Amino acid sequence: LQGMILVPMVLPPFVGAIGMKQMFARFGSVNLLLMRMEIIDQPIDFFGGGGFLGVVILEVLHLYPIMYLNVAAALSNIDPSLDEAARNVGSSGFRLFRTITFPLMLPGYFAGAIIVFIWAFTDLGTPLVFNFRQVIAVEIFNSIADINENPVAYALVVLVIVMTIFFYYLAKRVMGGQKYEMITRGHVAGAQKPATPGITAAIWAIMILVTGFALLPHLSIVLTSFADRWFMTVLPESTTLSH
Repeated sequence: LQGMILVPMVLPPFVGAIGMKQMFARFGSVNLLLMRMEIIDQPIDFFGGGGFLGVVILEVLHLYPIMYLNVAAALSNIDPSLDEAARNVGSSGFRLFRTITFPLMLPGYFAGAIIVFIWAFTDLGTPLVFNFRQVIAVEIFNSIADINENPVAYALVVLVIVMTIFFYYLAKRVMGGQKYEMITRGHVAGAQKPATPGITAAIWAIMILVTGFALLPHLSIVLTSFADRWFMTVLPESTTLSH
């Protein structure tokens, strides 16, 4: 399951952006398929907001494995006997998560959130593919041409550095003011119960759905590389190896 979750990180997000434009453009494969099935009459603008939504979706699909790795590592370090002790005194459900599980996993969550923020904040390729230029990375890229006459690029780079340091300092302050220590580290096998077959099937279904959607743009790239002509059709009209 973990290997499946990490698959979207294989390719950079801007590669997926090229494929997503082919699949989800106004007259891309998805809209054409929905109109052919008579589910919609007019194409849906999946990239509303001048491409901003497309950038957000691509960053989420590409970077969610980072959050997963950090949160999973934090959860694996929690002593299961703490949950068992909390249940013994009457805590359960969301209260157990709020008072025991979440505080203990918070360092891993913050670490993942900071990495994802900095990665998405400085990504250049994805906004360029979607022609969305109201982001700092693109502004820096556009300012390089006349950097001798207009030093705004230097100022923006400094802004990125300052924001990165600020969020790192904020995380240190937040986590430094809240110390959660696990006094015992006993291996309590009975504290962890395996999921029921129904829950296991639901988890697999959700992960396959999410991973499949995350890989859909990359599948489009593969099809495009073999397509001889692909215009206003759900799938390529013909294929070729000449590329």
